[in-house]
Amino acid sequence: MSSDEANGDNFIPKTNQIDKPYLIFSNWTTPFPCYHVNSTETQESNPKGVLYVKTYKAASSTLAGVATHMGERHRSSSLKKNEKCHVNAHHASAKDLGYANRDKTKSFLWTFLRDPKQRALSHYFFFPISLRKQNPSGKSMLEFLKGQKNFQAKYISTLAIPEKNVNGTKNQNMNVNKTAIKILQEYNFVGLVEMLDESLVVMRLLLDLDPKDIIYLPSKQMGAYALGSYDGECSHIYKKFTTPKVDEFLGSEEWEKDNELDYALVEVTKRSIFATIQTIGEETFQNALKEHKALLQQAKDTCINEFTYPCTEEGERIPNQKTSCYWNDIGCGHECIDNL
Repeated sequence: MSSDEANGDNFIPKTNQIDKPYLIFSNWTTPFPCYHVNSTETQESNPKGVLYVKTYKAASSTLAGVATHMGERHRSSSLKKNEKCHVNAHHASAKDLGYANRDKTKSFLWTFLRDPKQRALSHYFFFPISLRKQNPSGKSMLEFLKGQKNFQAKYISTLAIPEKNVNGTKNQNMNVNKTAIKILQEYNFVGLVEMLDESLVVMRLLLDLDPKDIIYLPSKQMGAYALGSYDGECSHIYKKFTTPKVDEFLGSEEWEKDNELDYALVEVTKRSIFATIQTIGEETFQNALKEHKALLQQAKDTCINEFTYPCTEEGERIPNQKTSCYWNDIGCGHECIDNL
């Protein structure tokens, strides 16, 4: 569901029209979780702060900018001059970050999911092709896609997901909906890239944030140059394409079965967003969404030419200290957004 479709009368189903299972994400009822964490404490036994699980190719750079912006705008007065709110905005799985042991009273854990096909294709064209500069082909695309099995579920789950029984066969008895609910229950909020603005507005309302806290400008654009994660240089971002054989595979039972938990997560998340909107109040949500879209447009009109990206249109790398970003391509234009 796109942001434009959100304007339709039937965008938000009533609670009794939403298929189960789903969750209702809860309001954050304590002060914003701003805690300074020393660099040596980032893997502590009880992580705290704004914990964003940055899933590859799920609007991750844009959302990392939102996470960082939230932390900067809600810096606690109790922090020392050079201390900042701890915000995780780096690529690492929830399990590797130890989020199963997080302090749930002092941390807000959130992430976003994306349609598995589109995320996998973006992953292929960004990392092997754009950054590593490999030549795209139908053969290499198929090989890559066949290795993408429930990528998002494994990445955002705080615990290991069993794929096989002790006898080595696949776990055919896994109830994907129950497993999806179990994964989502560890989070304070999960959004969808396909409902990016609607999801951000719901999260803002749950956290009781200022509308400008979640305003963003895109970090990467297809056909342009973007900052790579391997050598720190600018890379041309290839536009996605598929071949007939790739399309056939992406519509096959094999692909659906290999990614059934990812699809369940996306569907349950969508239902949960709808159910949470009903709890918040449809009028409250629609008013907040209208305000959000107006601010987004104002940011694009006012700020798009008022800041410096880390990569020029010709692919030249601009040093971090000369850009208008928090770091690399994260949170670009944040000062202009604050002054709207």
